[in-house]
Amino acid sequence: MSREQVANRKLDEVEKYVVDKIKNVNLNNSQISDKKINSKKRDYDKEPLIIKSYERFFLAILQVLCYFFQLLFSYLFHIYFIIFLIYMR
Repeated sequence: MSREQVANRKLDEVEKYVVDKIKNVNLNNSQISDKKINSKKRDYDKEPLIIKSYERFFLAILQVLCYFFQLLFSYLFHIYFIIFLIYMR
C-alpha cells in the first residue's frame, strides 16, 4: 500500500469514529442537565454571599502590585546600570 492509501484509510477510520460518537451523544441525558449534580449548587437568592469588609482584598491587591512594581523597577535599574557601566568604560 502506498502512503496515500494508508493515509486515506486512517482518515476514513477517524471519520467513522467521529460520526459514531456524534450519533451516540444524547444531550437530554447529559451530566449538564442532571438534577443530582445541579442539586448541590448554592442558591444565592436564599443564601447570598455578604462581604462585610473589602479591606483584606484591597491590601492583598496592593501587596501584589507593590511587589510587581518593585521587581519591575529593580530590573529596569539593573539594565540601566549595566548600560551606564558599559558607557563609562
